[in-house]
Amino acid sequence: MAKKINIKPIDILELEFADGTIKKCSFPVSALIEYDSRYGAISNVDDEEIKKNPMLYASRLLHVGMLVHDRTITLDECEAIVLGGGIELLNEIFNSLLASIGHEDLGDEELKKKVSEAILKLLQM
Repeated sequence: MAKKINIKPIDILELEFADGTIKKCSFPVSALIEYDSRYGAISNVDDEEIKKNPMLYASRLLHVGMLVHDRTITLDECEAIVLGGGIELLNEIFNSLLASIGHEDLGDEELKKKVSEAILKLLQM
C-alpha cells in the first residue's frame, strides 16, 4: 500500500516598506534548519527564553524567514523591522510560521486566537 502525502505551497509574507520596497518572508523547512544552525534548536526555545527578550525571538524568526528570499538580510535589520512593524507584524510572523509547520488544521479562527494569545503573552512579559 502506497503512502500518500499532501504537498502544499508555502505561504509567502510580503512586507511593504514606506519607500515601496517589498521584501519576502516564508518558513519552509529550510528556514527552520537555518534557525537551528544560527540560534540553536527551535524546539528548545522555552517560555523563559522568550520572556527574556520576546522581540529578539520574533526578530530571529523573521530573519530566517527572510533569508529564504534574500541571503543579505541581517538580524539587525530584522530587529528594526520587528520594532517598526508592531503587533500586526508579530501576528503575521507567528501565523505564517504556524501555518507552514502544519498547524493550519487548527482552523483560521482558532489559529488567530492562539497566535493572538501568544503575542499578548509576549507583550505582557
